[in-house]
Amino acid sequence: MEAHPVIRLARTLLLEHSKQMAGYTACSVKRATASMYKAPVRANKETRMIELSQQRRLAQAQPPSPPHTGDDALPRANPVHSASFEKLVDIKVRFVAPVLGLSFVFIFGTALLSGFDRPLMAEKVAGAFNVGYLLIVLMYCLSWAAATWYVHVANRRFDAQAERAILEACGKEQS
Repeated sequence: MEAHPVIRLARTLLLEHSKQMAGYTACSVKRATASMYKAPVRANKETRMIELSQQRRLAQAQPPSPPHTGDDALPRANPVHSASFEKLVDIKVRFVAPVLGLSFVFIFGTALLSGFDRPLMAEKVAGAFNVGYLLIVLMYCLSWAAATWYVHVANRRFDAQAERAILEACGKEQS
């Protein structure tokens, strides 16, 4: 079964972004995190992102070193092409695309209704509370619900798959 064009576009954009970031492997972030702390500390996602951005700044500030070709040089596997990483991208796209699509439909539908069907939006629901206010309140509830749902799914599925992708990439680099 062929994927929806929006899902294909999102997957392509994520993979292209990942290819751009391929020089900053998760293993180097993990090693930098481990060397930063004396005791083993499990860094959260924000810490990893901050360390990654700091490494990028350092890499841009320092001239590139010549490639190391000695006996102790480790072959670098590109984690973007691993099966675990592609599964992570697929899981994220399958979750984000429908939630984002439904949110856009609701938000733009509310905007279109407010512009083209004013009598419907002026219908009273309770007291001075009309359909327009109800849709705006529902829009805020939708946003909070989508954010809460995303955090729940990210903590349970995305993080676990990301950890597997990191371990797979580190395993390939170290062997």
